[in-house]
Amino acid sequence: MLGAALLGAAVLLGWIGFDRDDLLDLTQRLAGETRYRVDFRDETIGLFSSTTTVDRRTVTFTSRFAVQMPHGEPIDSRETLTFAATAPYSLLHASRQGLDGGLHIDLEGDHYLLSADDNEPHRQIGLDYTLVDHLALEQWLATASPAIGDERIVQGFDFDRLAVRPQRYVVTARSEDGWTLRSAELLEDKLVQLDDTLTATAFSIAGIVTLTRIADDVEPELRTRTRAPQLKVALAVPIDAPQKASRLVLRVAPKIAQMLTERDTPTLRADRRAGETLLTIEAGARRPSRTEELIDATRATLDYPIDDDHIRASVHLLRTDTSDEQLVRAILHFVGNHLTYDETARPVDLLMALRTRRGDCTEFADLFTTLARSAGMAANTVTGLVYDEVAGPGFYLHAWSEVVVDGEWIAVDPTSGQMPADATHIPFPRSETGFLRAYAALPEMRFEVVTVERNW
Repeated sequence: MLGAALLGAAVLLGWIGFDRDDLLDLTQRLAGETRYRVDFRDETIGLFSSTTTVDRRTVTFTSRFAVQMPHGEPIDSRETLTFAATAPYSLLHASRQGLDGGLHIDLEGDHYLLSADDNEPHRQIGLDYTLVDHLALEQWLATASPAIGDERIVQGFDFDRLAVRPQRYVVTARSEDGWTLRSAELLEDKLVQLDDTLTATAFSIAGIVTLTRIADDVEPELRTRTRAPQLKVALAVPIDAPQKASRLVLRVAPKIAQMLTERDTPTLRADRRAGETLLTIEAGARRPSRTEELIDATRATLDYPIDDDHIRASVHLLRTDTSDEQLVRAILHFVGNHLTYDETARPVDLLMALRTRRGDCTEFADLFTTLARSAGMAANTVTGLVYDEVAGPGFYLHAWSEVVVDGEWIAVDPTSGQMPADATHIPFPRSETGFLRAYAALPEMRFEVVTVERNW
């Protein structure tokens, strides 16, 4: 995700006057390797590199993201996009290689096939992306020389969603040395700086994850942690019977309440009264679904392979003439019976988890979301905090799902089989920047229980 944004993998909507000489000249200007130090807040966590290779037949963009996340989970991901160097400059091959194997997209005639290293059957996907698309943002900067305040809607190749997605950028600074562009999308806060050669010199998301260009012969020095990161919000007093909580009121700092309620969710609200800020979580609260959000919540992605034969076969057994609520309960029952919880399991591809029948809360939630989408329902996986006492009373990172039932969103927890999820589930914002802010603020979060209601 960061790699795609840094490379400026974008298509300019409505671009006119993009000729072959301009395109090939631009690829030559971008040829070579550029390296970046990756920081999470003030901690160096790894390296990002991008390489552009040009020959007579193809143009290839390769990016590598190798970091040690603050919570100790290593990420080493390499993405490659190869385009034809002649018109119509089609995408010939795309791949992502990680610690748990690789995924590949290849042009076969007039369609694309998605395959995996673990010999899963190939499946056809729809895709329309070319070299012209990939470099349209850079071409706009090179030829139009936009001024401060100028905007362009662009589209980038999103490997996670197997789709081309729009993104709007605005020029916030311009000098002889280059440009600064900010994402103008709602709830996003991405900033990229490019020099006069159109090479990115810095990139940031919400000022929390930053990438800074370094010399080719410099290796980032990982900063040693003095203590393990705090990945829970501890409570002084435990919550009795948390899975029966229907309403929970917490006393929190104002900035934390504002951060957590960025997301439009019916279960969570913040109120300021008598000089204090209270965060209220209502189990079972519902919100009417909106048409524009249903499209993204029903599509197939790498995380949610709804068209896979094994997924479809499972849905066929579950999909009977029942109500939405009965179908959700059937999927929850299936997930709970099929997967064995294993918190030591490394992050895996969902189809691999389906075969091994093991996973943590993320695999439980993703399997539910995938089955629900495959059955024609709108569903998403949610990340946030939930109460537990695994290492002392407190709120720990957790994943669950939300699904549209009879036209309204409701939270469910596939790991515990709850419908609805109890009131100790606190969702993080859905936007990338909102999630990062909440995740980075974990060490600063303090919760004090004010009220617990149990109506179940």
